[in-house]
Amino acid sequence: GGVALEILEEIPAGKRKLQNYVSVSNAFEKARKFKQAYDVFDLMVQDGIEPDTRASIPRLRILAKGGRGREALKLYENLKAEGGAKAIAQLFFWAIVASSTGGGPAVGEKILEEARENGHDVARLYPPLVDTYRECDNEGVLQLFERMKQEVELNAQHYACVLRACAKGYWDEKALELLGALQASGLDADVRLFHSALLACRKSAENTEKVLELARKCGAELRAIDYSIAQRSIAFGGHPELAMELMDEMVARGIGLDGSNYAAAIMACMRSDTDHSELALTLLREMVEEVEEVDWRHVETVLRTCALADRPDVSFDCLKSYWRWTREGVVDDEDGPNANRFAAGLFAQEGKIKETTALVQLMVADNDFGFYKAKQMFAEIARACQVAGDSAAALSMVRFILKTVELYHSVPALHSAFGYFLNNQDVPLAKQTLDLIREHNMVSSFYLEQQTRNVIDEEWLDPDLRKLIVQLIESGHQVEMPGY
Repeated sequence: GGVALEILEEIPAGKRKLQNYVSVSNAFEKARKFKQAYDVFDLMVQDGIEPDTRASIPRLRILAKGGRGREALKLYENLKAEGGAKAIAQLFFWAIVASSTGGGPAVGEKILEEARENGHDVARLYPPLVDTYRECDNEGVLQLFERMKQEVELNAQHYACVLRACAKGYWDEKALELLGALQASGLDADVRLFHSALLACRKSAENTEKVLELARKCGAELRAIDYSIAQRSIAFGGHPELAMELMDEMVARGIGLDGSNYAAAIMACMRSDTDHSELALTLLREMVEEVEEVDWRHVETVLRTCALADRPDVSFDCLKSYWRWTREGVVDDEDGPNANRFAAGLFAQEGKIKETTALVQLMVADNDFGFYKAKQMFAEIARACQVAGDSAAALSMVRFILKTVELYHSVPALHSAFGYFLNNQDVPLAKQTLDLIREHNMVSSFYLEQQTRNVIDEEWLDPDLRKLIVQLIESGHQVEMPGY
């Protein structure tokens, strides 16, 4: 589009023709730059060329595709008033497309009737009307489809638009019914129809398998994205054998496997009624060895599934691989979620003190214990202790942090520990933690005030402890931390 515009600008203004502007606009439209595509027509008017029907229909199309429905419908009314455009079927087609963002199904129905009154075949106009219903009133699609069957001879495009509505509404049984009717009618089934049907069945592993069987019978060449949708549905149903069969089918057809395929298969193993944990570990090792690009979402899927299946050992294997991938640049964790804290949070929710603590120890050994992570990770350990009802374990972690983590990171972590105990009214452990902080000369008035502001005036707080806290805060003491 940009290159086409430069060529147009090289033509002297007086020698430019309407078709030149239409061609440039089409180039922007193909790149889905609808605003620039429409601006070309404004430039045309500025250059003194008035748009006729050849330019007006593309203008209507661009407004409709660009989501500017109300502007498109206003242009539609103007073109109708001129008279000549009513003979062009595309006028009504793109006006119905515009109705999805410019008035809804009622407006689309009105335009359909206007097209019928002008002698146009409405069969081609039903798909955009179905899409308008899908966007604004998905439940109304099925009623419209029954009417379509009575009024027009259905083609693959009619089935396709209704299947898209099935995908939006998770209408798996209806999707299977439509595929069956399509097959019985002798119409060719495009792979995109099966894509919509798989989306409709993504909450039912059984119906997903039925769609796959129909696709194989019809000879539809499913794509990588279609297999991924099917595999994830099968994974939620806990069918590792079927998930593995799909991976084998992909390989046989020359479709490369990615992290999502392995993550789905691992999910199927962990959600199965029978123990497939060894297969899950084998798949995890294959993912590490075979997949060139790993997405955080794939790792997150494995971690969540392992938490549900109570398999921290698999979680740790996954995390170790993720840390290595990060170091080697296979994945970029700079802007993504923190895998370590995410996993610790999953363990903490279940009160798994041992696993949460072990994760922190692995982080320390891996030099992955930054300033903010220190506070966040202790908060997760504290939560695990709280769920398990074992605050003493948290004090052990305080001593571990004190011995292992450098001063720069341990100061906020230790104050977080003190705040955790105090906010949970565990005064004895709070006193012990504060004694350790003072003993090692780590008192920070700033962190202390942060951790105690919500409890300092509570009646249950020990008067002597309250007095000490106030004194330490008022002292304004800050720990000297190199590099801070």
